[in-house]
Amino acid sequence: MEEIGVDVESRDRDAGLDELAATVLSRQERERFDTMQGQARGDFFFTLWTLKEAYVKARGMGLALPMNGILVDLESSAPAVHFSDEIADDPARWTFRSLPLEAGYIVGVAAALPADKLKIRPARTRAINLPTTP
Repeated sequence: MEEIGVDVESRDRDAGLDELAATVLSRQERERFDTMQGQARGDFFFTLWTLKEAYVKARGMGLALPMNGILVDLESSAPAVHFSDEIADDPARWTFRSLPLEAGYIVGVAAALPADKLKIRPARTRAINLPTTP
């Protein structure tokens, strides 16, 4: 059985990013986050959040894994991951993908598969069951 996790979040929601960043982001990620402003800050946070949530879902351990012990490098062509000593896993076995969707959503996927085996090709995306505003 393959380990695959998926997480979807709205990039526009105000989730108390500063408070969450303290527990979700690694030291290096937090340093970069603290230099950002506006939408770029939210996009950066939710890209990391969805990738980390996808990973802990794939592992089946939920928030028992320290999310700040997962370092995601967004500078490479595909997100690369590094783990702290608290997380007993080999980063080489994981492939991560991040996909922005229409309507301000973002999807993070983590799979214990080689990169050439994780093919995600959304032909068309749309959010369903969006909350209505009065």
